[in-house]
Amino acid sequence: MFRKEPLSTSEFINSNPQCEQLVQCIYGLNYLEFETFCSLQMIRESDIYGLMEHMGRTDRTKINRALNKLIGMELVSRKKVSTDGRSGYRYIYYPQSLIEVKKDLKEKVDKWYGDVVKEIDNLIIHFIEKSESKS
Repeated sequence: MFRKEPLSTSEFINSNPQCEQLVQCIYGLNYLEFETFCSLQMIRESDIYGLMEHMGRTDRTKINRALNKLIGMELVSRKKVSTDGRSGYRYIYYPQSLIEVKKDLKEKVDKWYGDVVKEIDNLIIHFIEKSESKS
């Protein structure tokens, strides 16, 4: 089940995180954003009203905010379509393929791991520089 709040860094490192927790943590998604992402993965494409119905939610503004964040992270895309010949339009939302999400997650984890290893390798140098600057 989804967590309402992402794990803290120490909780994350000291646990055996589940897939949901990894996605929430790595992308910095809150509960609603992650729920929106998962729902769109299940139905594959939808306008906001179909997505709200699938999620059992009534607050269009919050779902729209979640979709905009997901679009900004390239986890969701949208296409503008006209409605019944008039000047109106609506958006249809599409989830990023899970294969691409998996690839992106692995790249982000690999980069983070490399950065952490560099910092650990520089730990002694960092403390030497700190102690020399105090002298």
